[in-house]
Amino acid sequence: MGDRSFYLYPRKSGIYYAELLDQEGSRVICRSTRSKNRDEAASIVGRWLTEGVPNKSRVKPVKNTADFKTVMCFLKTGDINEDEALEIVQALKSRGLLSIGVSPGTQGKKAFIQFLLDFWDPEKSIFLKDRAAHGKPVTARYCAEVRQIIKRDCRLYFNDLALGEITRKMLKEFGISLKNQGLTGGTINNRLAAITQPLRWAYHEKMIPENISEKLGGYKGGERKRDILTRDEFKALFSVVWADKRAYAGALLAATSGLRIGEVQGLRRENVGEGILYITNNWNPIDRLKKPKNGEERTVYLLPEVQKLLMELLAESPWAGMQNPFVFYSEYSDEKPYRDVAFRHGLYRAMELAEISRDGRKLDFHSLRHTAGTMLLDATGDLRKTGKILGHRDLKMTAHYGDHENKEVIAEMGKTAANVLSFPIAKEA
Repeated sequence: MGDRSFYLYPRKSGIYYAELLDQEGSRVICRSTRSKNRDEAASIVGRWLTEGVPNKSRVKPVKNTADFKTVMCFLKTGDINEDEALEIVQALKSRGLLSIGVSPGTQGKKAFIQFLLDFWDPEKSIFLKDRAAHGKPVTARYCAEVRQIIKRDCRLYFNDLALGEITRKMLKEFGISLKNQGLTGGTINNRLAAITQPLRWAYHEKMIPENISEKLGGYKGGERKRDILTRDEFKALFSVVWADKRAYAGALLAATSGLRIGEVQGLRRENVGEGILYITNNWNPIDRLKKPKNGEERTVYLLPEVQKLLMELLAESPWAGMQNPFVFYSEYSDEKPYRDVAFRHGLYRAMELAEISRDGRKLDFHSLRHTAGTMLLDATGDLRKTGKILGHRDLKMTAHYGDHENKEVIAEMGKTAANVLSFPIAKEA
């Protein structure tokens, strides 16, 4: 086209319009000069070529205008895959030029609820399989609970929306709707986690252009603090006659050594030592035997009176002849322990006999563990050692503490427990 960079021509109104050309000779812009004088119009276009073309409140260089046309032509006709399209969207979002939720066609059209259910399905989820491969498995029990939340709460709210249609505003409104139902802050946060974790993963896997779940949650309020037994209630509870020896021994073990109910259920013959317990398992009916909560095995003291009860249970078990039976056995199967509901019913019945009121108090099996921890902490004043016995992850021993100190801690806390957690042995039913 030579060196020509624009054309001027008048319209019926007499005003000259300019057609600016790119290096290939193609028109990139047609704009009014607002002048009826050709020489003045030519001068105006000359300024555009050096200073940029006015574009509302700003000036846009001619080269940028030409580049924009090239980009638009490529977007309309070029060969672009979904990942590349998502990068373009993300670039626009990062500059604040786009605020809607957009995801690739094949991913964005997927039903949001089905996406959540598949994410928490151990058989289908790449996320869950990857966690397991890295030694950080998510329990089947947790997955089942989360899927129930999705079916019960999320399905009704998000209905038939697709993944690409979910926005941050929707997630906030969902959290507010849960709050308006009178749920506690912790419950709301748990239910939001059923959504936010999958969305965060989808963002990192480039299924959606931004992490719309970032900094959601953080609800507080409404939680009831778990109560503990007073010293008089503690003594009274273990003075009455319990209907089932397993319920009694399990409660006594939790109240003296600080075990969780799943850890009590998971005890097998090999876990009972002389004056100590090796906590290597946690039981739940879906995952069955798994590592303890936080994935950390530990060793705790075992008072002589409680050890005697555990050995009696092993001897009385219908599965006593097996290699490594459960301490708290089930009469019906050698593959399952005494049920958690049976522990709770036994405890609540004993509380009634001991005239321990539960009205307005959050007293349950886990309260026994809290009672043990509170009494030990009051007696020793040592948060770190108490936390170690209870298996609290955030108070775990640092690497330079060796086995020798571990044994000393267990022995020391055992002696303290023997003095502090004194109780009369209840008569057998």
